[in-house]
Amino acid sequence: MFLNPYLDFLRSGFSLIPIESGQKIPALTSWKKYQLEKPTEETVRRWFTEEGLNAAIITGKVSGNCTVVDIEKESAVQELLSLLRDKGYNGLLEKIGNTFCVRTPRGGRHYYFKSVTTYPSLKLAYDTPIMVNGKLMAVILIETRGEGGYALVPLSQILGHGPYTVIHGNPKNVCFLTLEEMDLLLACCQSLNRDESKSQSLKVKLSKRFQRIDDDSMEGEINGDDSGNDFNPEDYPNLQRVFGNLDLVTVGNNGWNACCPSPGHGKDGSDRTPSLRITVGHNGRVIFYCRAGCTEEDVAYGLGLKIRDLYPRPGERKAPNLIELDNPPMDEDEELFASFIYQKLFDSLTLSPSAIKHLKARGLSDKEIEHLG
Repeated sequence: MFLNPYLDFLRSGFSLIPIESGQKIPALTSWKKYQLEKPTEETVRRWFTEEGLNAAIITGKVSGNCTVVDIEKESAVQELLSLLRDKGYNGLLEKIGNTFCVRTPRGGRHYYFKSVTTYPSLKLAYDTPIMVNGKLMAVILIETRGEGGYALVPLSQILGHGPYTVIHGNPKNVCFLTLEEMDLLLACCQSLNRDESKSQSLKVKLSKRFQRIDDDSMEGEINGDDSGNDFNPEDYPNLQRVFGNLDLVTVGNNGWNACCPSPGHGKDGSDRTPSLRITVGHNGRVIFYCRAGCTEEDVAYGLGLKIRDLYPRPGERKAPNLIELDNPPMDEDEELFASFIYQKLFDSLTLSPSAIKHLKARGLSDKEIEHLG
């Protein structure tokens, strides 16, 4: 009764930990390991042989850059939806209505989202403070569960309050938010703060983590206007084809980092510490560079793609070039030829002792290192 639904979260790409029955406290002495790597199915089966244990997903990188927005009251949910509706952010509203959403035992909601980068856990808004023993006590209204946090999942129960239940969606279909959409959502949540004594501290915390965008300038980005300097990866189909199957995607300089999906990567064919660099070149082509030496063909194969899928197809929008080029841009044949020459030159290089030591530390065997040079 309890095991299969919990396994569904693991199989949907979430890290998972057991929680004490009827509580929110982890049932493990230490669970930091599962902030970095997912448990195996065998481990999850062992954990939940005892009926009644709760379960929680770990938010952040390990679960595909998952952020859970935790809203404590239904009235705050409706206020947020009304605010977004008034501003005309219909695309974001649609994602909120389609993503995996859970009702908490006290009547609040957990909205699950993923993005191209990770977010910290933040307190975004407070409710009107209450008087306890003659002192005003702050009451959290909206917060996020981000990197290193966790959120209890459906079937878990809190003693005296009842279970977590699904409102809509499922863990396999968590909506992806662009950076602009996520920033907008968090800023709108923050605007619902009802405790004036917390207003300034909330603004400082948010502005330190995110580059704030005012409503007027953000509206063009949300509605797909290219007048801004930044771009949304979700707007470009060839980038969607790539990001849809990558794990642990984070934003880097002029591109992104992720775990390499090549079947031959590392000692056991897996990359636990992101080695893949993704950027965009001339003509909107997605470019891969794996620090362990996997070729672009290997990476594309691991994603179920071919090299031609890295280019925008006829009629698709072209992402802007993220690489500074000193030479004139190349056409498709020239770029493929240059890639071929680069690979030949790369194959002729020899590895330094320090490089060999680094590759061994990353899990490559002597035979794999010998193949690299």
